[in-house]
Amino acid sequence: MWKQPYDVEKKLASLKLQSLYFLLVVITSVLIIWQYLGMNRTVDLFPSPDAHVTASGDRINGGKSISSLTQSAEGVKLHCQIKPSHTFAFCNLDVSINGDSVTGKDLSQFDDLLLWFDHESRVKDTVLVYLVNKEIKSVTPVTHYIYKRNMQTLLPIAGQNFYRLPLQKFYVPSWWILQNNMADPNDALSQLDNVITLSIATGDSTQNRTVDIHLKKVQLSGKWISAKTLYLFLLLSGLAIIFMHAAVGLYRLNTQLKLKHQQTAKLKGLVHFLKIQKNEFELLAKTDSLTGIANRAGTIELLNSLQNETDRTCSLIMFDIDYFKQVNDNYGHEIGDIILCKLAALVAQFIRETDHVARWGGEEFIVLCPGIDLQHAQIAANKLRKKIAETVLTGEISITCSFGVSEYRHGTDSIKTMFEAADLAMYKAKNNGRNRVEC
Repeated sequence: MWKQPYDVEKKLASLKLQSLYFLLVVITSVLIIWQYLGMNRTVDLFPSPDAHVTASGDRINGGKSISSLTQSAEGVKLHCQIKPSHTFAFCNLDVSINGDSVTGKDLSQFDDLLLWFDHESRVKDTVLVYLVNKEIKSVTPVTHYIYKRNMQTLLPIAGQNFYRLPLQKFYVPSWWILQNNMADPNDALSQLDNVITLSIATGDSTQNRTVDIHLKKVQLSGKWISAKTLYLFLLLSGLAIIFMHAAVGLYRLNTQLKLKHQQTAKLKGLVHFLKIQKNEFELLAKTDSLTGIANRAGTIELLNSLQNETDRTCSLIMFDIDYFKQVNDNYGHEIGDIILCKLAALVAQFIRETDHVARWGGEEFIVLCPGIDLQHAQIAANKLRKKIAETVLTGEISITCSFGVSEYRHGTDSIKTMFEAADLAMYKAKNNGRNRVEC
């Protein structure tokens, strides 16, 4: 009768979750397909109001080649008469991308350089395409720049006037590295984040020849969002959604488990810790038959009430007689029993009325101190340790004890962890020389 509304609510929540994941799959698929088939953008570099075109050649190096530039509505035409000489013979057509040589353009966000040009030469020749990147070389005492040439080589084809150059395939030519005495390996890496000039130069042929390069159009091509950026965004978004969903689910599950099993877990933990079966509780008396103080069975009721009090702090002092086996071996078990009885009486007289002393087993005792924190319990344990060491219990026999102290706070600790901590501290005291207190 009450289960049906819960099942309906659970099914609705599951349906909403499935719908959400389906929507995410659809959005992801659309973005990937859009990035692959569309999302294209192009930027005109020439003709453009910012583009300034000039011609140059090997005369800057003392060469003999002659170049001239003709502009028309269809673009610009470089006419070059290549005349071999003592230096490499060439002519250049330079396009200043932003109209000056100060501020460049970041081409790293694009994929391809698109060129429309005609090439005419009576001999077979190549065309060298340069992207000149302005980079800071040093800033002290004044700023110095280098103009790195990134290059690709084209082999013009008769009748073809369109060329697509992937920007990733531009490289820094070795002659530029040697000419500029580059020592840093990074200076040999292609970089296109501040390109100021596009240069189209005649090629590698050494013959005396006439070359005409008619540049009609230059564009940059790329995606609004790169595939790498998109895939990383989708991956991180998916992981974030899965993580949040898992976190919410775990939080709800944890809350429900706490509400349903809190009391059961406390009782189960106490039973497991004490390791006493039902028939043992019925047989054991609450008072230790030898010493007259409480034993384990006589401590259970106090531990149970301590566990159920939400505002109560308690400390545990656990101690064990040092070298008690030697006492039994040297003086006999009767003397050993007398020492246990007198030690129990001494501790019972020394502690507060609200404290609880019990023989935990053999020569091991505990003192439960309600309302006392760890620091004050340590002080009390040290006083008790000194009192025992200074007292002659029987004849000329005196003993010492090793102490372990721990604290229980409701809501953060359990009875089990309090005893485990005290037991661990007590054995630490023994390992550190005995007759001492460890917390």
